[in-house]
Amino acid sequence: MSSVSFGATEFDTTCEEPSPCGGSLIVTIGNELRSDDGIGHVVGRLIADALPEDCTLMPTHQLLPDLAADIARYDRVIFVDARLPDDDPEVHVYTIEPASEDTPLGHAVSPAHLIAMTHALYDHAPLAVVMSLPTASFDYGFELSPIARRGAHRAAELLLRMISKEYGG
Repeated sequence: MSSVSFGATEFDTTCEEPSPCGGSLIVTIGNELRSDDGIGHVVGRLIADALPEDCTLMPTHQLLPDLAADIARYDRVIFVDARLPDDDPEVHVYTIEPASEDTPLGHAVSPAHLIAMTHALYDHAPLAVVMSLPTASFDYGFELSPIARRGAHRAAELLLRMISKEYGG
């Protein structure tokens, strides 16, 4: 065991590489102070009680490089996020591959870059899916627009159906 002391407290600094444990990680992304930008978290709350034991729900304000270690533990990751306002009321679901171009060295990264980082660091790239949700406004506020509210419920239904198929339901 490797450790470091800070005052009278000793901390274990052993760093074990995560190993895939199966299951799905559902990453909900957004800022609930910006109206429809928080739609991903609304979807997370709608499905939380219905998820199988092998599914983990992870709300986050934005995608950060630190998430690579968590992602490496799963066979599948689903990113649930608002898309910029447009006239399309549909929920879009698509798989992504690890980004082939260099990963930007910033705080926020794209799902494809995060999967590429996970693969580079942990030699594991789970199946990655993006669920892109309809929005109308990212203004300051707590309420979802009607299009986002409908999209959140539709996304919750789709997500539970996807998870149900994965677990033989």
